[in-house]
Amino acid sequence: MYLSGKSLHPSLAGLAAMALFCCLIPRGGVLAAASPPEQDLLELSLLGADYQRALDDYNTRFSDEELRLALQSSNWRVRHQARVLDILGGSGPLYEQVFALEPVPTRAGFARFTDEMMLEPGAATVVLDRFLHGDDDIPTRLALLEVLSRSRADWSQALAELFTAVEEQELKLAIVAAMKTAAAPFADATLLLAMADPEPELRAEAARVAGWRKDPVQLAPSLIMLLQDPDPAVRAMAARSLGWHRVEEAWAPLTLCLRESSADLRLRAFQALKRIDRERLLAQPELEALVEDPDEAVSRAARNLVER
Repeated sequence: MYLSGKSLHPSLAGLAAMALFCCLIPRGGVLAAASPPEQDLLELSLLGADYQRALDDYNTRFSDEELRLALQSSNWRVRHQARVLDILGGSGPLYEQVFALEPVPTRAGFARFTDEMMLEPGAATVVLDRFLHGDDDIPTRLALLEVLSRSRADWSQALAELFTAVEEQELKLAIVAAMKTAAAPFADATLLLAMADPEPELRAEAARVAGWRKDPVQLAPSLIMLLQDPDPAVRAMAARSLGWHRVEEAWAPLTLCLRESSADLRLRAFQALKRIDRERLLAQPELEALVEDPDEAVSRAARNLVER
């Protein structure tokens, strides 16, 4: 097993470190010394309790040309802060309106923003700013992440970095879930970090979301490693995603999962093997035992394969 307490398997720890490095290095290479406007915008973005008070002062500090150039920065915080100041300077009450909106509870029991304003052009910038600098509770911050992930805004790099910054497990899980539609390489970097996390719930969610990514090349080796995870739920999600992506290199470790005590894991491994190579699965010696499996879902799946 590769996890012991809070330690990481060396291979996954190395992948996680590389992912973090790639995630936080600005696109186009390492940043040279920032220009004075960029440095000021970065300092503003990193302000804590004084942020809202500082906005008015910063709103008149930059020319339109300086903000236009800042929007091309390789640093997501600089780009974000330039957008915020642009909105405050010309979009009327949008900033105040987005900050004033409250999510509503859904039948599933979680909070969600339903006002169409939250999906208007420019609103995602304010949503991210509220997540960074607002004083909302956890359910509201989760709703902010959810509506942000539904937008077409440039949020991938921001959430990839914030995954390493937030401490709350619920927020980390929501960020991992958002990686389903995030831009590469930020999605891959975040998922690799989550797969190496000490918390099994995060590893399982990362393994699940990996199945939705279009290109599994960067994630497949870690998913195969997760088939040795001490938590059966993590192994089950890894098996599912490996099957979705038809990763042939996972065949041998997936066959070992057919003998596991967890019925869900046996089923996920069976389904993955069937998706990778149905005919090869028919020749597996474990198939006979699976037909007689004590779990009805497993035995039914095996019988259906044999009888067709």
